Amino acid sequence: MDAFEIVLRYQEENRWFVNESYQFSFHDPAQQNTIAPSELLRTPDRIDPEHLFDEMDKYLDISLRYAAFWLSIHYYEACWLELAEKSEFIDPEDRWKNTPDIQDKYWNQGPNLTPCFVMTEYQLPKYFLFYHLDTKEKRPDYGRIDLLITDEAGQVNTPVAAAGFSLAKKAIVLGDTKQLSPIWGLDQETDKSTAKEFGVDDKEFSERQKRGLNCSDPASIMLAAENACKWRHAEDEAGLFLEEHYRCVDGIIEFCNRLSYNGKLKPCREHESPLQEQLDEQKVKPFVLYTVKGSEDKRSGSSRLNVVEGEAVVAWIEENREVLENLYAPNHIADIIGVVTPFAAQARCIQTLLETKEGNYKDITVGTAHRLQGAERPVILFSATYGDNSADASFVNSTPNLMNVAVSRAKDLFVLFVAEIRRKDKGAVFKCINCYGQDRQITFSTIAENAVQKESEREQASVDEGMTEAELNKPIKEEAETIGMNICPKCGKELRVKNGKYGKFIGCSGFPECKYTEKLK
Repeated sequence: MDAFEIVLRYQEENRWFVNESYQFSFHDPAQQNTIAPSELLRTPDRIDPEHLFDEMDKYLDISLRYAAFWLSIHYYEACWLELAEKSEFIDPEDRWKNTPDIQDKYWNQGPNLTPCFVMTEYQLPKYFLFYHLDTKEKRPDYGRIDLLITDEAGQVNTPVAAAGFSLAKKAIVLGDTKQLSPIWGLDQETDKSTAKEFGVDDKEFSERQKRGLNCSDPASIMLAAENACKWRHAEDEAGLFLEEHYRCVDGIIEFCNRLSYNGKLKPCREHESPLQEQLDEQKVKPFVLYTVKGSEDKRSGSSRLNVVEGEAVVAWIEENREVLENLYAPNHIADIIGVVTPFAAQARCIQTLLETKEGNYKDITVGTAHRLQGAERPVILFSATYGDNSADASFVNSTPNLMNVAVSRAKDLFVLFVAEIRRKDKGAVFKCINCYGQDRQITFSTIAENAVQKESEREQASVDEGMTEAELNKPIKEEAETIGMNICPKCGKELRVKNGKYGKFIGCSGFPECKYTEKLK
């Protein structure tokens, strides 16, 4: 039985089919019939014309693409089994060799099991070298890679990544030049003077710089790819633009839209934030400015710190921990909050302050935007660090990319801690912040009371529907053992396991007079 026969048997058993024209169809058990992707085109009245391509895309994911994915997987698995059956694998004694014939076998056999190999740009070239017997030297295996995919390309510097592209037939480059850029070891002046030594004049250097082909800021392999790509999504920007954004609520990503994307991002998040109802009631955006009085920063080597602002950040976390852990139960505070700051010294200051507090705050992620790149938290607190003694927040205003990253880490709420003088800051970034953000000394104490009031209304509704107060407050014996202590530390009455909007929690039986709550562990 050859590889294709094995695949045919599999597809018959799993009820998806390929006809003579290699058109796929998929059996949908829920519909009890076979659906072809072309069905949507034959019945256009079923779909709003404006959403036809979106609907087709969704349908292809559960039909044609689904079938093609499994067909390819099982075909190449069968190819591997054929190699085993014919004993055509590389001899164990030859597996350490990197001669052209062995490398050719290796890269033709290995991808049958795993078609995708993951490595860094630094590692890539050394895995694609072969030993040339005639010249007794190692040479690059040019063109060996069928498709090179470079992720987070906005952070990759051009000289490091360029070597890998010579090894590939095709490339897909993914990244965002509006977020973190590469960390360079050369400044622009040194880069320019070095280029001159190799015959690159100022005019040519300027052209290369625009195309991302120099060795200092603002170059990146993403910028280079954008300039090499023939497809343009806008007159001044090349490549495909991924406009859909799913992480942040609208009130957060709208700031990034204004700061960096000229309104091109399309908010697509569907599920509501646990905080949204309470924020709406108070007419508060999920992008809040928290003014710190008496704020003063100082230099710390090449960095900067602000102890007063750090203490304000830690106090905010302490004050709101209980409510946030109830809203996001069963998550620990470290899974709910992240703290971002432009300066490493301020990050160390806040981390040290958190470690001195009782209640296990040390696991909260605190760092610069680089530390949280690729991560996310429901709530992000940003310590701008510059105090009232600093007329300009120069580093923040000169690096909109870092602010874009920091803000877009927040899924539900972004709180920016600033000195009073920052409200008058006319720098590029703070001008946008002051136009968009709300200066509200908001804490979750008010929000907690609103949430408790709503819980009271729901409890009252249960009473109105026929439940007595005694029945409502009846202890749940099976779960009471998990409480640890059965007496409210505030009023001395018995604690109960209750059902809230976001699941079960522990509350005082003296509610609504006593509003004590805690997370159910």
